[in-house]
Amino acid sequence: DQTVWLNFAMEVAAVEGDVIIVSAERALVEKNETSKKITMGKELIDALPVRDVTELYSLQSGVVKVESRQHGIPDHAERGLVEMHVRGGRSGEVAYMIDGMYIRNPIFGGIGSGTRLNLLAIKEFDWQPGGFNAEYGDAMSAVSNWHTSSGSNEFKYRMSYKTSLVGALLGNPYDELRGYNDYNLGFGGKLPVGNIYYWFSGERTTQDSYSVYEFDDIVYDFDTSPWKFSDAGLIVDNSDGDPLNTKNKNNLVQPWDTESGFRGFGFSNTEDYFAKLTFSPISQIKLDFS
Repeated sequence: DQTVWLNFAMEVAAVEGDVIIVSAERALVEKNETSKKITMGKELIDALPVRDVTELYSLQSGVVKVESRQHGIPDHAERGLVEMHVRGGRSGEVAYMIDGMYIRNPIFGGIGSGTRLNLLAIKEFDWQPGGFNAEYGDAMSAVSNWHTSSGSNEFKYRMSYKTSLVGALLGNPYDELRGYNDYNLGFGGKLPVGNIYYWFSGERTTQDSYSVYEFDDIVYDFDTSPWKFSDAGLIVDNSDGDPLNTKNKNNLVQPWDTESGFRGFGFSNTEDYFAKLTFSPISQIKLDFS
């Protein structure tokens, strides 16, 4: 019944064995959660037909998306404030966050199109429509949180390109006039000095026609007008054709109305960039700069 101390001197050596892969899946029902919570990972976001993160809200149940300054054809033009009404609540009752920091418009309560974040900068999307914990004191209807991407030990890059050129080649006049092009690029990895990881992504969207309308096919007829342009660009007399210009008057067209069908007006160019540095001096501390 006595304690005996035995101090062994052991040599350190590497033992080669089989590769062990440890994986886990998120539970379908988290028993310790007091509210409904929806989490979308990067794989699911990549598979969804969305152009920016704000379109993820429209896919949730009980959400009505109201876009201010709506002109032209819906879903094909950048607009101002984007309002989200969750289960009948007001737009100011939704808390919008990026990595836990609030980005909600302090005056109007919604989220503006100027806060667009490219899809390659998003690692995970959390959505809690009501019943959340008391830590979110600035929300009543829902809580939205975008978790941004970070670099890893291996260098990775992703890119995507979307265009309306395919529709134009297939003969769609709307796609031809719209001139939509979207470029998205992201890359990240680890710096050779210290435990510093980086991620950079950006998106550039160009659209020749801010709004596209469909006009009638009635145009000004110079052949029947009492005057017309010659090949040299001079106005010549054509009084024998239609002295009173009756045809054009009945059609209510002016000399500058020379094109028919679809017409596009204005343009829309949008760019957004995201960068993030992650520094981990020790395993218990991590600093993010984004």
